[in-house]
Amino acid sequence: MSNTKRKVSNNRREARKTGGGPPPEEMSSMEDQVVGIIGDTPLDGIDGGIDTASFTDTSMDLSMPSWVKPSEKKGGGGGDMIELSISGATNRATPTRNIITTASTMEDSSTKQLVQIEKGRLNIDKERLQVEKDSLRLKEVLLKRDLPLKRKDFA
Repeated sequence: MSNTKRKVSNNRREARKTGGGPPPEEMSSMEDQVVGIIGDTPLDGIDGGIDTASFTDTSMDLSMPSWVKPSEKKGGGGGDMIELSISGATNRATPTRNIITTASTMEDSSTKQLVQIEKGRLNIDKERLQVEKDSLRLKEVLLKRDLPLKRKDFA
């Protein structure tokens, strides 16, 4: 499995490069299935690094992973054989779905905030226009009052 991980890692690294050169190694169908099952997990760590994962049990669980199902069969030579079958990874949630959901939720909340800001701006513009309208009406009333007085001066 580590060879498959390494191969996927190298293929991704090569895909990011530009320029010519030989194409990356082709993946076999078995390797594709392995990649589908393990998902996006870290491929290589730091040599001599310390594992920082916290475990609730001090003993390690050495049982088979949930996606590997052992079944016993009787062998032709009288011995028992254990056959491992790997179930599909359809029941595992992929991290990209979580990222997309989180991103769309963030977009929705950002959009709602922008709509609220724009509504506030529109309300302020409405109030400003109403104040201008009122001041123009006041000027109109004052001009109408002063106009008869000025006409008498010209007569």
